[in-house]
Amino acid sequence: MRTPSPTTPMALATVVATALATGCGPASGNAPAPEPPTPRPVDAGEKDDFNGDGFDDLVITVPGAEVGGRVGAGYIAVVYGAQDGLDTGDPQVVSEEADWVPGEPGELSNFGSGAVTGDFDGDGFADLAIGRRTEESTATEAVLLWGGEAGLGEAASVVDRSKDLGMPTAGGDFNGDGHQDLLTFFGDGLRLLYGPFSRDGGAADTASEALPNAGESFSFITGDVTGDGATDVFGFESFEEMAYPTRFWRGTGSGLQEASADLPNADEGVVADVDGDGYGDLVLRLLGMSVEDPPHVPSTIMVVHGGEDGPSTDRRPTLTLDSEGVPGEEADGDQFGFELTAGDVDSDGYADVAAGVNTPDGRALVLLKGGQAGLTGAEAQRYGRSESDAPVPENPDAGNGLDFGSPWTRLRTLDANGDGAADIAVGGPQIDSAGVNGLLGPVWAFSGAEAGLTGMTAFTLAFIGAPSGPKFGNGQSFAD
Repeated sequence: MRTPSPTTPMALATVVATALATGCGPASGNAPAPEPPTPRPVDAGEKDDFNGDGFDDLVITVPGAEVGGRVGAGYIAVVYGAQDGLDTGDPQVVSEEADWVPGEPGELSNFGSGAVTGDFDGDGFADLAIGRRTEESTATEAVLLWGGEAGLGEAASVVDRSKDLGMPTAGGDFNGDGHQDLLTFFGDGLRLLYGPFSRDGGAADTASEALPNAGESFSFITGDVTGDGATDVFGFESFEEMAYPTRFWRGTGSGLQEASADLPNADEGVVADVDGDGYGDLVLRLLGMSVEDPPHVPSTIMVVHGGEDGPSTDRRPTLTLDSEGVPGEEADGDQFGFELTAGDVDSDGYADVAAGVNTPDGRALVLLKGGQAGLTGAEAQRYGRSESDAPVPENPDAGNGLDFGSPWTRLRTLDANGDGAADIAVGGPQIDSAGVNGLLGPVWAFSGAEAGLTGMTAFTLAFIGAPSGPKFGNGQSFAD
């Protein structure tokens, strides 16, 4: 048995897709005035290390999978990190069929929706918050899978069944008290559950806010742009095809407080300290007035630098595939930045950003290097099938349909081999010719190194022994 070690800072941001309301503070009496939290490094957070061995673990979620003959019951697969990277020889598949997970597989219960990692009970082992629908499929709830020396599998708890808490949305320390908190979303609003959590699923405190307008759609990223130790939240808002300006909720000693930041329309982003000044920077894929624009126009990435007062109003450089140093060529529908993730790939002290692209000359990811001047395009690298010689592992479900960096690609940053350099997992969900049943594409895991991304592990869920039968929905994703 490996000797466990406390989890250490790694993740700068969490990407989610739900809805957000304003002013989430602790739910007790009159709302106190905002209190300044104790400052700590901008990249403070919990690693995805469920067994405490010093190696990050990768969670692949397939909430639409068939389990036990029930369509859409869902499962997750955990590929544990090791000295040589992800250990595909000893994966763990978890569904509601496991005797330690409360409940049983249900049709369209979507176990694995809204997966969020973090050390929610403060014991030094990362845990996993999983969303699922209840047996009646009329409500949603969160289940905490507790980490330990053997990884996930020792115990699990439903989070406060007395309330409609909804799907896990994001993790972070939203009041800066040093404990991991959890955001969940239900149909009528947002719930903020403050850590530490007890092993029966109880939160230390809770708050809730109603949605201001029914029918609006949001997605979120989180990170500390003010450098004060409290996690901030950014929301990408749309209604039908119309896009709206990005919203900003500042983390304070009393929870989240919405603030004015005059931010542009966007639909994707990540928070990362790309210039090493101790403040997280907001990296966005910009939108015009419509969420339907990206397949028809070139895409632009903007970096909104962070600071003590929040997002900068004047330090907002942009990058396209035509920018100096960026490999590729701008084109309509290039989808530059349709998926973003960040971490220090080359261990130089500056966060790097990986951006998905979907250009006519091939699908790939572009690694934008951080530096003292931030993201400039200097020394940027492109990784696609041709550049990286990415192998395509055998997949009986997908036939010849595997495509590196397809528009459904997901990106995830982690340190699977524990060397301090960020690694990047690339997941390629596929759909069949009818566009209905999700076919599970391969996962490529690139290792970080001084020269950038290097050697990789490539596998499919079928290869690691996970269920690979009929799906309902768009295949696989990664936990945030």
